[in-house]
Amino acid sequence: MAPKVSRDFIDVTVQFAQHVSRITLLPLDEVLFRFTPLYLSFGLGRDFDPLHPSWQTFVAGVTPHYQKLVDWTYTFYLQQPIDVSTDVTDSHAVFGCFYYSIWPKNRVRIHFRNGEASSYGSLSRIRSPQRLAELTDMFRYGSIR
Repeated sequence: MAPKVSRDFIDVTVQFAQHVSRITLLPLDEVLFRFTPLYLSFGLGRDFDPLHPSWQTFVAGVTPHYQKLVDWTYTFYLQQPIDVSTDVTDSHAVFGCFYYSIWPKNRVRIHFRNGEASSYGSLSRIRSPQRLAELTDMFRYGSIR
């Protein structure tokens, strides 16, 4: 089975985290935990436990692999035994590229997936009216339930 998360996605995620860490002065491991989807991508569940043994193994490799953090992160991701496929089974409905999940304590998690075959990027400026319509539909749907 091919990986569900690309190396390019990991690259962008790590660059984002490094930038957030620089401007907020938060430790990189905290930023990776709080502001990226890596915990979910590693298939560690939705408890978001910073003491999860696999997360701790990942975090322990962040500093020694800082110069090649993308490689470390992608290799770590590929070694995870859990199927990390995009799961919409806990979703109430799908709205184009968006769907949502209800989490414990009435939290709502909005998800994005590339759900179209347009020659333009799903998040390109030219496709933004469609994305806004999908989000509008999703929020209207949620507000009438």
